[in-house]
Amino acid sequence: MPILTLECLSQTYGKEYGKKMSDYAKLGVLYYVIYNPHYYKRDKHAPLEIYRLANGQYMLCIGQPFFMKELGLAIGHESGTYREWQRDWLYWYNKSRTRLLTAEERAQVAFSEGEQKKAFEAAHKMLADGLDSAIIFKYTGISAEVLSTITND
Repeated sequence: MPILTLECLSQTYGKEYGKKMSDYAKLGVLYYVIYNPHYYKRDKHAPLEIYRLANGQYMLCIGQPFFMKELGLAIGHESGTYREWQRDWLYWYNKSRTRLLTAEERAQVAFSEGEQKKAFEAAHKMLADGLDSAIIFKYTGISAEVLSTITND
């Protein structure tokens, strides 16, 4: 039995707040999540609603991101950019409600860390070659203050 069902709504109403909700409750699906970022006003609901099954009925959960202890994750929505597309997105969060990075964001972090490592390696070599800190800053972007920590290592 699934622990979570996620409905992403389109412009066509599909009985997500009625029959589907009742059907999932009968099946015993613990969490029923409805993401309706574009038509929530039409449907008179919030853009993201998380329901938890209790005594055979779904109860609306309050707060976002909402932590689901059975999954060890929280779910929420916020504005973001993916492949240059700015809009409201669903995101997963950890127990402390820190948003988990997307694959694209993790790649960007890894690239930045790799570039930073290359810059530090170049600065270290330039220092060893006796270059002035102003020249090192010009080519690596590493300040004299940070360079002083490299010389102390």
